[in-house]
Amino acid sequence: MLTVRPAAPADADAWADIVTACSPYLVQDARSTEHEMRTEPAGSQRVVAERDGTVVGVSRLHAYPDEDHVTLLVMVPPPHRRSGVGAALLADQLPAAAATGTATLRMVVEDDDDSRAAAEAWGLTLVRRFAMSMVDPRTVTAPAPPTGARLVPLSAIPTRVVWHAHSAVVRDDPSGLSVPVTFEQFQAEWADPRMRPDLGRAVLADDELAAFTMVGVAGDRSWSDMTGTLPSYRGRGYARLAKQHALAAAAAAGVTRAMAGNDDANAAMVAVNRSLGYAVFARPALGERPVPPAG
Repeated sequence: MLTVRPAAPADADAWADIVTACSPYLVQDARSTEHEMRTEPAGSQRVVAERDGTVVGVSRLHAYPDEDHVTLLVMVPPPHRRSGVGAALLADQLPAAAATGTATLRMVVEDDDDSRAAAEAWGLTLVRRFAMSMVDPRTVTAPAPPTGARLVPLSAIPTRVVWHAHSAVVRDDPSGLSVPVTFEQFQAEWADPRMRPDLGRAVLADDELAAFTMVGVAGDRSWSDMTGTLPSYRGRGYARLAKQHALAAAAAAGVTRAMAGNDDANAAMVAVNRSLGYAVFARPALGERPVPPAG
């Protein structure tokens, strides 16, 4: 019998395993998942689908303040697909989505036939395409910075300064999936065990934060959480420089697969990643559908 229930920290291992099985580019492990569960802000709801005592699917709904959409994650590993698990998770989450009063539900649709079939059955329209790419960081060299600039670990920058920089560039992501967060929520995300500020890098120009790249790590995999350049410092190659040094640091820490995701419309970062040797290996899409009215 299939049941859907609220997720609990005890589900962290199963949750992380399912995420890895469905989206190997999402760098997450059980410690990171448990941390997220314990620190998530209001507006988040996690549920799991369970059959015969085994978790066979996971879902997370999140509503962001002042946004006109909610995001929904639904993941079912291949052995349990096409058996109603995903539909049961979606049905359980729709009332909570409706209660937010937002107009649009957004979901990332993975690059496989099962996910596309589910998206069609659930009434999703695919509106954007992403490029998930990977490079072996051991193949990337880190050049010396130009005159007037220097590189430091992101951990050397006060958290509030990083948050201000993140807030200044987060809307540059054309997908709309990256949104500003409060400083308190940023602190919680910064404390996630997978986050590695020591491997992230900041470019300082005249001792001011000019560009940065944030890195998450689980095992031998890393994920580029956010790379950005402050508006007044753009056009100098600082984002690329930050990524080069962060990749070199990740390689030294044992990372062999560095992954990144970019909206197709984010031409600048797509070009940076291509120049560093990133190769596209998956092309998921963003799906949207109306949120049904409450009641």
